[in-house]
Amino acid sequence: MRKVHKAKSLMTKKTLLRLFSCVLLLAIVFPVAGQGFRANHWAFPSLNGLDFSAGNPTSYSTAMTGEMGVSAISDEDGDLLFYSNGNKVWEAGGAIMSGGNNLVGDPQATQSSLIVPATLSNTRYYLFVNDANTGPNGFQYYDVEMTLNGGNGGVVGPTMLLDSTTEKMAATRHGDDWGYWIVAHKWESDEFHAFLIDDNGVNSSPVISAVGIEHLNSAGSGEETGQMKISPDGRWLATCNFSSGYVQLFRFDNTTGIVSDPITLTSGNSVFPFGLEFSADSKKLFYGRRVSNGSNPAGIHQFDLDHASVDCLL
Repeated sequence: MRKVHKAKSLMTKKTLLRLFSCVLLLAIVFPVAGQGFRANHWAFPSLNGLDFSAGNPTSYSTAMTGEMGVSAISDEDGDLLFYSNGNKVWEAGGAIMSGGNNLVGDPQATQSSLIVPATLSNTRYYLFVNDANTGPNGFQYYDVEMTLNGGNGGVVGPTMLLDSTTEKMAATRHGDDWGYWIVAHKWESDEFHAFLIDDNGVNSSPVISAVGIEHLNSAGSGEETGQMKISPDGRWLATCNFSSGYVQLFRFDNTTGIVSDPITLTSGNSVFPFGLEFSADSKKLFYGRRVSNGSNPAGIHQFDLDHASVDCLL
């Protein structure tokens, strides 16, 4: 049953901003803590990645160029399995995975891909992909089974979940510490769609929360862009709206999937927020300004969530 709920400059150096933006654009599935070594490998869109297997990060080569929101997943021992830009899936060695070419996701979407493991299998994964610019491919997912193709994996699908969507998505553990939630935002709407992932797979009937601003085209092109993130503790959800400048913070219930209690942290068509990330202890929220404007340079901004209604810009 579908449920609808009406809800109650740190640094400005260009090099640092670009590095931080890359980190913000990573579609890491979930916090490393509680997931063993699943997030040992990070993939970047410029033929490179970082491997945290030895503790300190070391670089490795990827096959991706020019993309934006990319994702990677390692197995339970920390060995890289595959990575994706939403349009292609690469094996760990850099070859295109069987069935992993010409997917419906757009590599230019803000968050083009995100990977979540199945609950009952250590060889099956769900690859969620977004279209760019509110395109007709919407929000869909593929099954990736690592036992196919001689153990190199194979991609099957896709399955449509939401046919009119922004470029935003985020995932987190369910409150039972077993299943997951994957959250998308409907285009020209104030609706968050939270899809449950459990022992039955991906539930196609979402929990819908109508809350916060509507994501419309009234502010001009780019209103669909900007990231969505869920805090490591599963209690907060935040969104960026690039054109209108909104950064909004919400409560997220990781047991029910309900998004509620919006707080507007900043807004205005000169803000240009794009990337988001929470601190590891879920007490701070960071967003990156993608564009400089007059006296407001591109940079990284911080909010203290112990005082969530106060702009604690440093």
